[in-house]
This record gives sequence, structure tokens and C-alpha cells, in this order.
Amino acid sequence: GACACAAAAAVSGARADARSAHRVKASVVKNALRPLLPSAPAEFVEYCGDFVVCDEEGVPVEINVLTALGGDAKHARAKGEMRDALFELPLRSVRVRGNKVGGTIPATISRAAHTLRHFECDYCGLKGTLPRAIEQLSALEQLSVAGNYLSGTLPSRWNALERSLEVLDVSFNRLSGTLPSSLGALTLLSVLRLQHNALFGAVPD
Repeated sequence: GACACAAAAAVSGARADARSAHRVKASVVKNALRPLLPSAPAEFVEYCGDFVVCDEEGVPVEINVLTALGGDAKHARAKGEMRDALFELPLRSVRVRGNKVGGTIPATISRAAHTLRHFECDYCGLKGTLPRAIEQLSALEQLSVAGNYLSGTLPSRWNALERSLEVLDVSFNRLSGTLPSSLGALTLLSVLRLQHNALFGAVPD
């Protein structure tokens, strides 16, 4: 449709301006983006230099659509669930804190195992569980999903993130169960927020 045509036209423009576009690191506050997450990866190119950061080839690598810290709902006007196709992109950063994302975290996040460094989706209305695919994100430095409706247990194996993860914030959710002992393997972890859940057990050394 029209969006696909716009995306196709934007591909050539994004490549032409690639050197300038890939330097842009946008955080759009009080935005009015609809939908937040297009249905096909190619459609992200339409936003290069706006809230999507592209590499030298015009391929989207960062999505930065932030509202005020704490998720100011009246200013969170971007919408759209995270579709499976999102992680076909070589994303290194997904920052959509405070927007009306909803839905679940797709298991296909594992496709970004070697590129994704920042996943910041606080106060986004996320439901479901933390997928075990997170255990494969060996480049991940920040996992922040506070203030959602996530339930179930924490992933049990964090060893693949032992030399990358610095921030783990799952506070203000509906998680339950014991804390996995593999959290103790996260040697670079400096921020751990677990409050306001039904988790129990000692924090591993």
C-alpha cells in the first residue's frame, strides 16, 4: 500500500543520506507516532533520522521512542505491539519506555542475540512472560521492563549474559517463583531491581 511505497522510496533516500542518518540518536518525547512499530522491517526506513537510527547501509539498528520517565500516559501516544518480524532487523537498541506497546515480548527476540544491547520497555503495558529466548542475548547490557504486567518466573539460565548485562530491572510486575542461582554469574551487573513482585529467595552472590 501507500506505506510500502513510502518505505521503498525512503530506502534510496536513506542510503543517500546514510552518513548523516546513522549519527542521529533520537529520543522523541510527547510523540504522536501511529503505529509505533510498522508491520514490516522495511517500513522502519521511512523514519530514518527521526526516531530510528540507521547504519551506513540504511538498515535500522536503533529504535528510540521515549516518553517521560515513569510512563506519563497522557503523553504516551505511540502504539503498536512488537511483531515477530521486528527482530529480523540487526537491532542494537530498542527503547520505547512509556509508550502503549502492549502485547508480549516475542520469542523471536533471540534473533538479535549478538546485536541487541539495550531493551528498555518500562511502563509499556507488556503482558505474558519473560521469554526464555532472553537467555540467548549474549550482547545485552540493559534489560528494563519495569511497570508492566509480566507474570510467571524469571528465565533460569543467565550464564550467556555474564559478561554483558549491567542493568536488570523487572520491578513492579507480577513475577513469581525463586530467584535463579545463575544470576550470580552476572559479573558486570551493577543495577538489580526486583521489588514489587512475588519473587522469593536469596539474591545470589
